[in-house]
Amino acid sequence: MLTALAAVGALVFTALSLQATREGQITDRFSKAVEQLGTKDSLEVRLGGIYALERIAHDSARDHPTIMEVLSAYVREHAPRTTCTSTAPSARPTTDVQAILTVIGRRDINQDRDALALNDTCLRDAELTDANLTGADLTDAILFGADLTGATLTGANLTDAILFRADLTGANLTGANLTNARGIP
Repeated sequence: MLTALAAVGALVFTALSLQATREGQITDRFSKAVEQLGTKDSLEVRLGGIYALERIAHDSARDHPTIMEVLSAYVREHAPRTTCTSTAPSARPTTDVQAILTVIGRRDINQDRDALALNDTCLRDAELTDANLTGADLTDAILFGADLTGATLTGANLTDAILFRADLTGANLTGANLTNARGIP
C-alpha cells in the first residue's frame, strides 16, 4: 500500500515538475519573441518575433489573449491613423504590421478574451483577405483600399471607419456596427 502511494506521489510530482518546466519555457519564448518584436534595426528579427508569438499563442491558450493584445498594440503604435495622408499614393502597412495583421486574421477566436483593439489605425491598402476580425474594434480605422475579400467582420465595430475603395466582396458583416462609416459600397 505504501509503495503504491509513493508511486502515485512520484507521478504527481513529475507531472507538476513537467508543467512548471513547460510554463517556464513558454515564458522564456514569450520574452524572447517580444524582445525580437521590439528590435528596431532588423525587419527579419521582428518578423521572427511576430511568428514566434503566433506559435506561442497556438501552443498556449492561456497566453493567447495577451499575445493578441501585444500584437494589436504594436499595430496601433506603428500604424496610427495619423500616418495616413491623402498625398501619399499608397500607404500600405509596413511589412511587420502586415505580418501582424495576417497573424491576427488567422488567430483562434475561441481563445480571445477581449475584442482586438485596432481602433484609430491606418490600415490603408492592407491585405486582409479571409481575415477573421470577429468582434474587432476598428473604430476610426482607415481601411481605404483594404482587401477584405471574404473577411469575417461579424460583430466588429467599424464606427467612423473609412472604407472607400475597400474590397468587401464576400465579407461577413453580420452584426457589425457601421455607424458613420464612410465609403461603404
